[in-house]
This record gives sequence, C-alpha cells and structure tokens, in this order.
Amino acid sequence: MRAESTAGLRALVRRLREEAERPAKRGALFIAPTDFERLRLKGTHTMIQERDESGFFDRIVTFHPMNGAWKTHRLNPTNTVYEFGQSFVPGPGAWKFFRLLQVPLHLLFILSAALYLARCGVFNLIRATDPYWTGLLAWAVSSMTGIPFCISIHSDYDKCLVLDPERGAPRVLRSRRLAKWLEHFVLRRAQNVMPISAYVAKSALTNGAHQDAIRLIPHGIDLELFSRPKAGDQDKLGLPDDRLIISFVARFSKHKFVFDALELARRLHRNRDDFVMVMVGSGEEEGPVMDTVQSEGLGDCVRVLGFQPRDVVAAVRRNSAVSLCLLDGFSLIEACAAGRPVVAYDVEWHSELLEPGTTGFLVPEGDVEALTDRVNWVLDHPTEAARMGTEARRRAVQRHGLDTASQRRRSHYSEMLATPPKQRSKPLSGTTPFNVCF
Repeated sequence: MRAESTAGLRALVRRLREEAERPAKRGALFIAPTDFERLRLKGTHTMIQERDESGFFDRIVTFHPMNGAWKTHRLNPTNTVYEFGQSFVPGPGAWKFFRLLQVPLHLLFILSAALYLARCGVFNLIRATDPYWTGLLAWAVSSMTGIPFCISIHSDYDKCLVLDPERGAPRVLRSRRLAKWLEHFVLRRAQNVMPISAYVAKSALTNGAHQDAIRLIPHGIDLELFSRPKAGDQDKLGLPDDRLIISFVARFSKHKFVFDALELARRLHRNRDDFVMVMVGSGEEEGPVMDTVQSEGLGDCVRVLGFQPRDVVAAVRRNSAVSLCLLDGFSLIEACAAGRPVVAYDVEWHSELLEPGTTGFLVPEGDVEALTDRVNWVLDHPTEAARMGTEARRRAVQRHGLDTASQRRRSHYSEMLATPPKQRSKPLSGTTPFNVCF
C-alpha cells in the first residue's frame, strides 16, 4: 500500500473513532455507490446534507464503499462522508488476481466499520441506494445488529441493460447473472423498498421486493434554481441570442439515447436554421458524439458543452425553448421545473409527470420522426409552449418539491423505527470480533 493510501486509511480510522464517541439519539447510515468528488462536480453534493430531513436525524453517516482512495469529508457537525479505498494488497493494480483478492477484504473492512459505529449507538436506521453491493452491506449490518434497513431504487436496471448491454446495468464480479441473484436476495429482505416512481416500483416487485414493503417516494429537489431566466444567462452560456435553444442534459450514453438527439438535430437542420441544440453532459459516448458533430458539419446547430456545474445546467434549462428528455430521472424534473415544455420518449416513469399537450409531448421510444414533428411544433407555437411550461413547473413543484418528498421520507423512517422487522438478531453489545480493525 502506498504511503498516501496508508495515511488516508489511518485518518479515516481516526475519524471513525471520533464518530463513535458521539452516540446519536436518532441517526442513519447511508451506503451509496458513488464518490464525493463526482457528486461535487455534478453540483449534487449538497443533497447529502438534506438527508437529516430538517432535523429528523441528528446524525448522518454516509459510506461510499467503491473508491480509489481513503477519504473523509466532514460536511457539518451532523453529517460525515467516509470513502473507502481498495488498496489492501500490495502489487500492480492491473493484476486480476490482486483485484479479486482485495474484494472480500474490502467488504469485511467496511462491514467492520459499520458494526463498530452501530455498537457505539451512532445510527439506528440504514439506507442503501441500490440492491447490489451497497444493499448487501446494508442487509449484513442489519442482520448482525437488528437495525432496520431500506433500499431506495432509482432505475429499472433491466431496461438500462437492454439499451446498453455493456454498461447499462451493474455487474457483480463482472457477472450480470450474479448481480441479478444479489438483487433478488437483497430486495426480498429489505424492510422497506423505496422506488422513485410507480414504474420503478413494478420493476422492484418483479425483482424480488414484497408488495407490503413498497413505499413510493418521488425525488425531491430544490427547484428554485430553475425558476426563471436570469440576467447574464446568455453571456454565461456563450450562445447566440437569436437562436431557439433545444436542450439535452444527460449522460452521454446509449441508454440515454444520445445518438437519437443527434439524429433529431440533423433532421431539424434540413428545414430550419433558427435553433441550436445544446448538449450538456459527459460519459462513454462523449468522444463519438464530438466526432459526429465535427465530421458531419453539425457545429452550426449543435453545441456540445460537455460536463457543466449545476448553475450552468440551470441556465441552459431556464433559457430552453424546449427540453429534450429521452430517458431521464432528475433531469426530467429539472426540465419541468424550469417552466419550459418537454418532449420525451414514452418510457419508464415519464408519463407520471408529463401529460401530452398539457406539459409537453410523449412520443414512442426510438421514433425520431415523431420526435422531430413534436419539437418542430413546440418551436413554431411559442404561446402554447409557454402555457405548457407553466403547467410543467406547477406539477414538478407539487410532486417533487423538497418539502413534499421530505415529509414522505420522514413518515416512512418513523414507521421503520417504530415497527421492527419480523426477524431480528440481538443487537450488538460490548466487544465484538470486528473491533480489531479499530
């Protein structure tokens, strides 16, 4: 292990010890398959601080188990993020043997850390944000401590796999079959399963969740940032002010239909020159998208901004004549909150927020001709488009405002804390064999 890794590990253990010295009256452990730097770049890291649900929890501990380095982020006195590196075994990281050898050691260490904090009374509820490695860790801690756990589900992973067989869905030890088994195992055992939409709830039921465990909780977002165009937006974006903006804000990947967006731009460009498609995001297809724009001479009607911070994303949305949301979650909510009409594929949960002709339009998945027709209509009917945008924002605020979502979560957390699981191990007390790590 390199010196900087050793120092990071020691610092993390030291902070865990300090954490354990402050028992919580009501605390929660979140386990999420991401890292803080990625969230910071996206501008969504501040959402971690909302997990205390306006004081419902007096302690929030977040574990990011799949990281390249050992790091700790103290966000405020209530909220700390621990990021676990994977460098236990010396040797070249590219050697498959060493990578596989580190997996059980890595998981055991994270489990030890969670059990240590649980024994010290730091948290009394666990939430994982997917049913794979994080869900497995949540179940293991719950089984050994008696602390209830829930799983939040944000995607239909099977649908993502169909759209992108290589990268669309998580794998466990490179196996999708093993990942599916783990998904069923975890969902069957969660006290609560918290999908973000009715569509995702159906997917969770198909993959092992019990009907009586489902607790629907739509995303909650601070929508004020997307309220209206602001002075200086055009300068910030560096875009011509005589063009209608069609925005595409999403990961540049096949399962987000990024190449359908490019095909839309090609078709529109044949008949009109009053628009510019602004593409914001990054991902595995970013290079091919850039190459296509350059090789086909689309630079006049397509601007690829790449990854942008949240304030730039909001400026793009506020100034869009129409938002293109082909397969989205948060992005669809933000597009509606910006008060602009949305044209989207009729897939997954989109119809739960969008009403054709009222907030925008839904078209069949993959039907770029219908997509082009509807976008043309919106661009040619600004009065009707403004009306749709107003209604889209009203519905986004009503369904996805922070207060609405937070009230639902607090209700479900209270239910979990008041109603123990049917089968529960005895809580840990005293010294445990896992304390050896600390």
